[in-house]
Amino acid sequence: MAQYQCIVAAVDQSALSERVFATALDLAVAHGAKLQLVHCLTLPLPTALDYGDRYRAKAQDFLAIAQQQMDTTLERTRQWLAALESQAQSAGV
Repeated sequence: MAQYQCIVAAVDQSALSERVFATALDLAVAHGAKLQLVHCLTLPLPTALDYGDRYRAKAQDFLAIAQQQMDTTLERTRQWLAALESQAQSAGV
């Protein structure tokens, strides 16, 4: 059997992604390999409900809302990835 040195897994916070992570973690443990997770972040775009009529809204208001949404999304994603990292560390990876 081949000896893996590094397992790379794409994760996206879906139910299927949980199985991908578990399988990748099992492989990393079995082979004494590193585990690297890849996650692409899709940032939300503010809607008309978020900032009102786009044609009358100020650009600064729009940008402030977009920044707030981006910050929230990034923080939630960081927390989620930190939880996966903690699981991997607990498994010895």
